[in-house]
Amino acid sequence: MVSATRRSGLWLACLVAGAGVGAMAFRGTQAEAPPKTVIKSTQDLSAVFRTVSESSLPAIVAIETITKPKVLEANTEGDGDDQGQVDPFQNSPFKDDPIFREFFGRRGGGSRRFQTPGQQGAGSGFVIDSTGIIVTNAHVVSGADEVKVKFSDGSEIKAESWVGDSITDV
Repeated sequence: MVSATRRSGLWLACLVAGAGVGAMAFRGTQAEAPPKTVIKSTQDLSAVFRTVSESSLPAIVAIETITKPKVLEANTEGDGDDQGQVDPFQNSPFKDDPIFREFFGRRGGGSRRFQTPGQQGAGSGFVIDSTGIIVTNAHVVSGADEVKVKFSDGSEIKAESWVGDSITDV
């Protein structure tokens, strides 16, 4: 019993000593806190904002996306459920209107080809890792065929790959 009590006391003494040494080492490694800035005017606020912006600017990027035109094969008869065919009017509020169908060729059977226009988009993001990982909103790169990233120093790179989560939009 005595040896168990001694062992517990020794562990407790080591724990306390270790915590003290750790606290002293932590205080020694802490950088001196920057002086506090008192914001008394809009000019002071602007100066603080510029200082913060200048330090974070290298991590902020502009993102440009290109989506190439695509050709869709549209089913012009029935409901557009044929495999490999898309009804370009499926989300239209006029899709069941007979005049709309007649005007846009929904009679006569067969299929029609439609071309979606190419699109360009833009967004922003920020570098989170030195290996080149950049975070942006998923809707910025969703469906893009090409993604270009522009840095604050004027350099530009073409993204090699991108993924997004439509639920969180990241």
